Amino acid sequence: MPQNAVPNGVRLEEVSMRRVISIFAGIVLLLGSGGAMAGPQEDLKIFQDYFKKRFPKVAYEDFANGLYAINDDFRQQWEEMEEFPPYELTLDEGEELFHKPFANGKGYADCFPKYKEGVKQDYP
Repeated sequence: MPQNAVPNGVRLEEVSMRRVISIFAGIVLLLGSGGAMAGPQEDLKIFQDYFKKRFPKVAYEDFANGLYAINDDFRQQWEEMEEFPPYELTLDEGEELFHKPFANGKGYADCFPKYKEGVKQDYP
């Protein structure tokens, strides 16, 4: 076996050159992608601008209604459903379960110390 060969028949110079190319490619990728990366604020602006441009007649506040802000038929169905919301029947049951103690004496309410103000403040 020649002195500069490795057991699988690849020459040592080829292995070294592959490493150099791999390292160089990695550096180029790292340096080249740095300018293209946007932060959360830039991403948010791009996202919002896309939908503002796509649906120019929709007021900014109405985007919170999702599909109902851009489709009149769906919005009408939603508003009609809200007259007698199907979830209303289970709200009392949910409140009862929320205050029902577990075997250890604690309950869901213990997970939310300010639950009387609501629980959404405990989520990001």
